[in-house]
Amino acid sequence: MEDTFASLSSDQQQQHLRKIKNDYQDKENKITRVSASGAVFLQLNEKRSILHQVDNNTSIVDNLGEIDEVKTTELTKKISTALEIVNDFSFNTTALIELKSDTNDLVRVTEANDNKKPSLSWSPPKPSSINNIDIIPIVEDTNDDILKHHNGIYWRLLFLNLVILWAYQSLISAQNYYIKFFKNDHLDFWGTVSAGSAMFFLHIIQLYFGIYKYGFTKRVIPGFIGYIIIAILVMAFKNKIILIIAFASVGGLGTITESPVYGIAGLFTTGAFTQAVQVGSGMAGVLNVSANTIIRLIVLLVHSHIDQDQLSFYLFMSVLIILCLIAIYVYYRLIHIPSVNIRINQQMTSFKQEKFGNIVQLDFIENQLSFWTLTKILKTHLFVQFYVLFITLLLWPGIPCGATNNGWFNKGGKLWWCSPFIIGSYNLGDLIGRILAIKIHKYFSSNICLVSSLLRTLFILIIFYRHHISNIFLLILIIFMGVTNGLLATVTFMVRPQTIRGVNNCERAAYLMTAALYFGIATGSIVAATLSLTHIV
Repeated sequence: MEDTFASLSSDQQQQHLRKIKNDYQDKENKITRVSASGAVFLQLNEKRSILHQVDNNTSIVDNLGEIDEVKTTELTKKISTALEIVNDFSFNTTALIELKSDTNDLVRVTEANDNKKPSLSWSPPKPSSINNIDIIPIVEDTNDDILKHHNGIYWRLLFLNLVILWAYQSLISAQNYYIKFFKNDHLDFWGTVSAGSAMFFLHIIQLYFGIYKYGFTKRVIPGFIGYIIIAILVMAFKNKIILIIAFASVGGLGTITESPVYGIAGLFTTGAFTQAVQVGSGMAGVLNVSANTIIRLIVLLVHSHIDQDQLSFYLFMSVLIILCLIAIYVYYRLIHIPSVNIRINQQMTSFKQEKFGNIVQLDFIENQLSFWTLTKILKTHLFVQFYVLFITLLLWPGIPCGATNNGWFNKGGKLWWCSPFIIGSYNLGDLIGRILAIKIHKYFSSNICLVSSLLRTLFILIIFYRHHISNIFLLILIIFMGVTNGLLATVTFMVRPQTIRGVNNCERAAYLMTAALYFGIATGSIVAATLSLTHIV
C-alpha cells in the first residue's frame, strides 16, 4: 500500500486523499433524533468503513487527522443532543447500545445501578475503524418519574379496569330482570358461557395474529364505544338472543380493552400497577351490584307506572354509558403521563423495528422471549390463574342462585337472593382478597399459590349441599370463595419470576396470564352450564 501510494504523483496523492475524505463523510453512520415520540432513536443506516492508509506518510496522517476532526465536530453536536435528552429525562432504557470502533466505543448507554442513573456517553472514532453493533439486554431502569406520577397511574388504571368490568358486571347483576322476563331461559348460565368463551377465543386470536402490536389506543377506545352501543341495544330490545349476544360482545370487548390495560401495567416492574388493575376488577363488582340495588330500591319507593325491574335496568345501563365516556377521557390522561408515554413508545418502536428495511433499530431491542418460553417459565402461575377462575365460574353465580331458599329469602326476598346477595357476597369477598394481596403477596411462593388453588376444590361441596344448608351459611361460603379468588388471582399476577425482564417480555407475560384467566372463566362457566342443563346438579 505504501509503495503504491508513493508511486503516485503529488496531484494524484491529493486527489486520492480527497476521495477518501468524501467517502468517509458520505458513508458515515447517521444518528437521528426523533423527538416527536419523546424518545431517542439511534438509527444505523449503513455500516461503512475506511481502510487504514499508510501511516508513515506525514501528509496522509495530517489529512486523516482533519477527517477525524470533522467527524468529531459533527458527532459532538448530534450526540450531545441525545445525551441531554437521556440524562435530563432519566431515559428508561431497555437495551444497552454499543457502537464499537475497534477497542473504542462510539456511543454507550450505561446501565443503572444503586448509586447512578443511566447515562449516554461517547468517544470519537478512529479513522481506521469498522463499526459493529452489539446489543446487551439490561434490567429496566426504575429511576425515572414513576414516583412522581405513581398515584396518577395507579388510580387511572384502577378506574379503567373498573369500567371495563362494570360492563360485564352490569349484565351479571341484572339477575332480577332475567328472572322476571326470561324465567326459563337460563340466562344466568348462558350469559357467563357466551361471555367467557368470547373472552378466551378473541384473546387467543389477538395473540396469534399479533393484534396487540397495533397499539393500545386502537383497542381501548373502540372497546368503550362498543360498550355504549351494547347498552343502547339491550335497552331498546327486550329479547333473550340480544342479551346472549350482548354477553358475548361484552366478553369480546373486555378482551380488547382489558388486555391492553394489563399490558400497560405490565410495562412497569413494580407489581403495584397490576394490583391496581386487579382491585379495579374487584371494585367493579361491589360498586356495580350496590348501584343496581340502590336503583331498584329508589324505583320501588317512587311507585313508577313503568315496570320496576324494567326501569331499574334502563337506569343501570345508563350509568354504564356515562362511565364509558369518562373512561375515554381518563385513558387519554393516562397515556400522556411521561413515564407511561415513554414506555408505550418504547413498546411500539420495538413492534415496528422489522418494518424499517435496511435501517437497523438499536435502542429498544432486547432478548425477546417467545410465548412458548414464557409459558414454560410461568407454567405454575398460569395453572393457578386458570384453576382459580375455573372453580369460581363453575360455582358462581348460577349454582348458588338456584339454591333452595329459606327464611326471608323464601318469601319477599326471593327476587333479591341472586342479586344483590349471591352476586354481592362474592364481589365483596373478591375485593377484600385483591386489596389483601398487596399486603401479603411477599409471603406467597409459586408452590404456596399452587397448593392454595388446589384446596379451593373443596368449594365444589357447595354443589351437593346448597339445598341443605342455611342461606346465611351459604353466603358466608360465597364470601370466602370470593376472598380466595381475589387473593390468588392478584398474587399470581404480581409475583413475576425474575427471569422475565424487559418491556416486551413483561407485557407478553401479562397477555399470557390474561389468557389463562379467560380460559378459566370460559371452561368453568361451560362446565357449570352443562351440569345445570343436564340436571346433573
